[in-house]
Order: sequence, then C-alpha cells, then structure tokens
Amino acid sequence: MKYFKYLILIVAFNFAGLNHSLAQTSRADSIMDALKVCTDSTKKMSLYYDLAHSYDHSEGYNLAIHFLKRSLELSKRLNDTTLRSFIVGDLGSIYSDHGAYSPALQCYFEALKFAEEHNRKLSISSIYSAISVCYWRQGDNVKALEYINRSLESYQKINRKDRIAGVYNNLGIIYRGMGKYDEAIEYYYKSIELSKEFKDNKVLMSTYNNLAYIYQRTGAKEQALKHFNISLEM
Repeated sequence: MKYFKYLILIVAFNFAGLNHSLAQTSRADSIMDALKVCTDSTKKMSLYYDLAHSYDHSEGYNLAIHFLKRSLELSKRLNDTTLRSFIVGDLGSIYSDHGAYSPALQCYFEALKFAEEHNRKLSISSIYSAISVCYWRQGDNVKALEYINRSLESYQKINRKDRIAGVYNNLGIIYRGMGKYDEAIEYYYKSIELSKEFKDNKVLMSTYNNLAYIYQRTGAKEQALKHFNISLEM
C-alpha cells in the first residue's frame, strides 16, 4: 500500500486565510467601503489589517501582502508597536508559506526583537517555532533544530505544555529529515502523549500521519498501516 507523505509542522504564526467565497468577498467589500469614508488613521490601520485577513491566503496572496504593508506603514507613523509586531509576524508567515524565505526570516527576527524587548515570553516561544519552520522549508535542518529547541526550552520555562505537543511533532519531522529515525519516533510518541492530554486532535492527526510515513520508510508496514488508519479516525 502506498502512503501519502503527510508532514505537518505546527506553526505559531499561521495566517489562516478563509476559502475564497461569496462571504469572504462581501467582507472585503464592506471593509473597503469603510476605508473610503474613514478619516481616523488608527481606525484605518486596523481596517487595512482586517482587509488583508479577508483575502484567501493563496488566491489573495498579493492583496494580503499589499494591505498588510499599508497597515504597517500606518503603525509606524502612529508608533503602534503592538499591532506592528502582529503585522510583521503575519507577513513573515505569508512569505514563508509562499517560499519567500529571506523576507520571511527578516520579518520573524523583527517580531522576535520586539517580543524580547517587551518580555513577551509566549510570543518569543511561538516565533522561535516559526523561524524553525522557515529554515526547515529551506532544507536547513541544523538551523531548524536549533530554533525548535529554543522554542521547546522557552515553552517549558513558562509551563505551556499545551504548545509543547506541536513542538515535539516538529522535532520528529526535523530528525526524520536528518535520517535520525529513532529520535524522530521518540518525539512523535511524546507529541501523541501530550496531545491526548490536551485533546488536541489536530496535532494528533498530524503526528499519527508522520509516524505512519516513517514506519513505511523503515519497512514496518503493519505499524505504518496501523498509525495511518488511526489518523483517519481523528
């Protein structure tokens, strides 16, 4: 039996675009109408940010980038550092998802600097994960491992076990890419244990799929089929 290569990395900065639908178009039109009559710069900044998120992540990629940059310009002019950090993080996520890794990393490190300056420990942990994913997508497993370990250590310091399940899954994927299958399997099972504790079916499905793939690669077909079928029940 042939299995799908279903490797999912859990990312903190995740620009979750909606499906391009009539409802989505209607929302974008409503925001555009509001922008036409808006004279308050702070409100405009928020409207541009919302407008960027009203576009589909794939089909509306250029529009999302355009309006996030408009929002970013206003955030700089108004010295709104809090929203600016969110905008920069979202830009990083979009760039990374579309293979523009250099600007993605630039955005992530800018967001990281802000988070460190303001001691936002949860954000720091999340950004480390996002940076790791970006390096992994480039095939740089060494850098990916460095930053996912930073993320793990950071989450552990603030006792965010609910986020660590996703980090363990990512660690498994990175180790698999390095050919270290025993380490990969070890972290996948750690991810499963924590995911069950927090009833995180999204991470569970991903991890079971990843286990199925690695078992297939190592010739353990029965284990591969078992874990693949479990993932289908998630």
